[in-house]
Amino acid sequence: MRAFRSLTLLPTLQTSRRAGGNSVEVILTGGTLRKNSFSLVGPLAEETLRRLSADLLFLAVDGFDVRYGLTTPNLLESRVNVRWRKPRGAPLLYVTRASSVDAACR
Repeated sequence: MRAFRSLTLLPTLQTSRRAGGNSVEVILTGGTLRKNSFSLVGPLAEETLRRLSADLLFLAVDGFDVRYGLTTPNLLESRVNVRWRKPRGAPLLYVTRASSVDAACR
């Protein structure tokens, strides 16, 4: 992160503790904390994301299936992920474990 003159992150709560720095601004979306993933979900998080745009987005997901697309076992988290799926013209990179990807994608 030191190569950036300024950087704004919208991380999970867990990542936000390590992300702060002189040139790093951390924005939390608000919402309800999912204890197992430390992500923020719910209507408040969704509304915050509706109002933001990104130059580059890395979206961590639980899995990916050829027929169904992005997957997560949590309904509230899936609604937040959908808000990120339409960043105004920004490149979008999905991040998941290789074991979470449908065999047809490999």
